[in-house]
Amino acid sequence: MNKTLFFLIKNKTLPLYISVFFCHFIYVFIYFSFSSPEFLAPEIANIFCMFINLFLIVFYKKINRLVSLTIFVLELTAYGLILTLCSKIACGFEFIITACIPGIFLLAYDENPPKSYYFILDVIFIASVAVMTYVRLNKLPPQQFFLPERRKFLIINEIFFTCASLMFLIYGSIITDIAMKRLDRKRAYFQKQLDYIAKHDPLTGLMNRRRTHQVFSDVLNMKIKDNQEFAISIFDIDNFKKINDTYGHDAGDFILKTFTARVWKEFPEPIRISRWGGEEFLIIFPQIDENTIYRLEEARKRIVAEPIIYDNKTIPVTATFGFSSSRKFQTPDLVLADADKMLLTGKQNGKNRIVVSPDF
Repeated sequence: MNKTLFFLIKNKTLPLYISVFFCHFIYVFIYFSFSSPEFLAPEIANIFCMFINLFLIVFYKKINRLVSLTIFVLELTAYGLILTLCSKIACGFEFIITACIPGIFLLAYDENPPKSYYFILDVIFIASVAVMTYVRLNKLPPQQFFLPERRKFLIINEIFFTCASLMFLIYGSIITDIAMKRLDRKRAYFQKQLDYIAKHDPLTGLMNRRRTHQVFSDVLNMKIKDNQEFAISIFDIDNFKKINDTYGHDAGDFILKTFTARVWKEFPEPIRISRWGGEEFLIIFPQIDENTIYRLEEARKRIVAEPIIYDNKTIPVTATFGFSSSRKFQTPDLVLADADKMLLTGKQNGKNRIVVSPDF
């Protein structure tokens, strides 16, 4: 089913051309059944239109979609006018011409034609319907209406063209509905992408400050509602400026991605990790216990034990961590400020360590 829908979206006018081709093909035999010479011209026009639709089908991939659609609707309109003027009967084709007015909008909207395109075609459609209506009201002598062939001709065409115009509109509406749903799915996908970009750091894929503040609100609500204490660790990569100056900014970016990926792997959700700025990062523990500090220290040892290899160069990378919790502080900002003081203490005392707040 998905393949069928995809085919219709990519080739939405092709089924129309095929359907109309077979309709013209069938009508060749219907016109041959009429003996009156007045049906000769519509019969020739019908054959000519059949070949036009065959041309549109055969060269469907090579002709611009808007051009082929325009040829198609103009061919239908011209055929309706010839049929009406030759037979002196407005034989139901005005329904198809009227259906072309919304139909051209439904089928050509994604081709982005200029507004003048719709205006010109609508003028042609309205003028054609006006001619057919004039013929219906003024050109048919009452005594000729009930001639057997004319009556048969009128009944066949009124029924067929009424159904055809309805099918044309229904088909156009279904195709448009499918396309709009597809566009809605695309819009939802891109909206998710934009939302992700707005909340995540493009280099590391970690949460950015905006998203981190939302997590701050979440952990604060859990503390207030469930009396659940949380902790925040802030860390930055030691001597990062020297790494950048020595190996280049590309190496610095690679180290940031690789190092934070290792941290991310050590602390899966519900623990959250974010890029706070530059080479500074946060680890947010929504819930803490007696093993939290031990887990962080063990993870730090594993992360810094393996150097990072960039461009065949082995680069030892370490980080200093400050750590505090909400046991003595009421808000995440106060916890973070206390952890930041611990980070500064760690930097001043040799780096590559965790410094836990006395208020933990």
